[in-house]
Amino acid sequence: MQFIQFKNAFRDFPVISLADIRGLDSNFDRRRLSEWREKGYIRKIIKGYYIFSDADMDENRLAAIANRIYRPSYISLETALSRYHLIPENVYQVTSVSTRRTSFFESPVGRFSYRTVKPEFFFRIHPAAGRLQAGPCGEGGPGLFLPQSRPAR
Repeated sequence: MQFIQFKNAFRDFPVISLADIRGLDSNFDRRRLSEWREKGYIRKIIKGYYIFSDADMDENRLAAIANRIYRPSYISLETALSRYHLIPENVYQVTSVSTRRTSFFESPVGRFSYRTVKPEFFFRIHPAAGRLQAGPCGEGGPGLFLPQSRPAR
């Protein structure tokens, strides 16, 4: 597979896994990834996960990377509070919660921290009708409602 074909196939992926690549081309030679890294076309996040070197790094891409490299997980704690302007502190790593063991990854694109929670406390926060809704993952039932943040004046 040539890099142009690779880039066209994965241009809309925030992060590319080896499984994604193998799904497209089961005979893909992993040595191509090393070659493309040396040429500066792609960057390795952690083992088995890559992004294009020219990809813009913003909050949304970092969140997508964090959710993808350690599953199941979602952005939470300091990162979520900062994102919705509920705390004044700056956050210098993406913090997520997971039902898996606590873990930490440092990569060229950022620092990713994962903290363990019991499955019954595994909540997802998402915007809903002008407010933030937190509820058990996978369930649409009632949850905790928080006021949506407003920009400081």
